[in-house]
Amino acid sequence: MTHHGKGPRPTAAGWDEQGCDVCRTQWMQGQRPMLVRVDAASHETLYRCGTCGTFWVETERFATAIDATAAARFGAESAGAPSSENGDHDDRWLQRVGNSGDAEHTVQFTDTFFSRDDRYSVGVEAESGRFYLSIPVSNGLVDYEEYYELARDQYEHFQTDREAAAAFADECRRHEHDELLILKPGWNRGTPV
Repeated sequence: MTHHGKGPRPTAAGWDEQGCDVCRTQWMQGQRPMLVRVDAASHETLYRCGTCGTFWVETERFATAIDATAAARFGAESAGAPSSENGDHDDRWLQRVGNSGDAEHTVQFTDTFFSRDDRYSVGVEAESGRFYLSIPVSNGLVDYEEYYELARDQYEHFQTDREAAAAFADECRRHEHDELLILKPGWNRGTPV
């Protein structure tokens, strides 16, 4: 395949070697993993699978898995050494949010741990220092994460007690902790995935 653009080269890995069954199926069915960032100048969109954590970049011609280093140019820079159960590194996520008509501001969620099996992340919001647990959700148009604020002792407890963290994530999926949402959902709130 000849590559003519400035963006990422298509990966040498075969389709079945990229991401996981969940994110490959999303692409094949015309869906997308969770949206991370859009680069209007290069006509590229960065996505991330909520199941396996793989970064994907979509161009005008193709979608391909990319590594965290390539994703860094979108603003998903490495965030210290957060890890998953498998020892993989996670990355900083940037999300643009409006605040009641005020100018947009950037919220930086830095995952310190994520569980692929239980589909949750815990981390620290860089600007405010607030601790959170996040779960992936989808509203049919876009996949995103909901962030629930944690007290410091909860955050520290969830770092060592994965069962307690998974139980809390399940409670969040049942909307039992909506009062802790850091970013309040809009009218078209997603459902847990």
